Amino acid sequence: MTLANIRIILVEPAGALNVGSVARVMKNMGLHQLWLVNPHCNPRASEARQMAVHGIDVLESAQQVATLPEALQGCQRAIATTARTRHLPTTLEPPRLALPWLLENNITSALIFGPEDRGLSNDELNYAQRFVCIPANPEYPSLNLAQAVAVCCYELSQLASPSSQTRHGTSLQAPLDAIEAYFQHLEAVLLKIGYLHPHTATSRMEKFRRLYYRAMLTPEEVAMLRGILRQTEWAVQFMPRSEQEESES
Repeated sequence: MTLANIRIILVEPAGALNVGSVARVMKNMGLHQLWLVNPHCNPRASEARQMAVHGIDVLESAQQVATLPEALQGCQRAIATTARTRHLPTTLEPPRLALPWLLENNITSALIFGPEDRGLSNDELNYAQRFVCIPANPEYPSLNLAQAVAVCCYELSQLASPSSQTRHGTSLQAPLDAIEAYFQHLEAVLLKIGYLHPHTATSRMEKFRRLYYRAMLTPEEVAMLRGILRQTEWAVQFMPRSEQEESES
C-alpha cells in the first residue's frame, strides 16, 4: 500500500493560510498530491508559503483546475468529507473505517474536502463513492479545514505504514471520469426514452449513482453498459413511431 497515488483535493479553498497548512501536514504524513479546485485565494501567497514551512514543495507542485471532475480524472476511487445529512440514505463513516479503501495497490484515489464556509454541496458530493465524517465533540463538532485534512492524512499514513496489518484486494476499477461519462450518457438516454423527466432527473440520477458506485465497476463493465446504451439509442432511432409513443406513455 502506498500514499503516492492519493490526491488531497480542496474544493474552492478561501484561505491561503489553510492551503499552506494543508501542504505542511501532507508533507508531515507522506502525501504529495495536492489538487485545488477553483481556489478563492492565491495558494502561493506569502501567507501560504509561511504556513507550509518544509512542505513548500507540496504547495508549489499543487495542481489547479476549474472543476471537481477535472481533479478526479484518472481516479478510480473517491471519498468526500462531509457532516451533511442528505435526503438520500447515505452512510457517513469515520476515517479509520473508510480510508483503507483508498489504499489498494495500482489505483489512484482521491480524498475531497469542501470550502471552509459551507462544505461540499450535494452536487459535489455526487462525485464521491463514499463519505467520511470525523467524529468530534457534539457541542462543537466543526473542524478547521487544515485540521480535518490533518486527521485524515494521519490515518492514511498509519494505514500505509509497514507495521499496518491491513490487507486489501487488487481488483481493477474503472476510472471515475469514465463512470461519470457513463452517467451523462445514461441520463441522456433515459430522458430520450421517457424514463426520466427533466424535473425529476437529478434526484433519480443520484439514486443510480449510489447503485453503480456500490457495484465497483471495472473498465470492461463500464464498456458493456455504454454498449447497452448505444444499442438502445439505435433501437429507438429505428423503432416505428407508434411503438416509440407507446414506450413513452
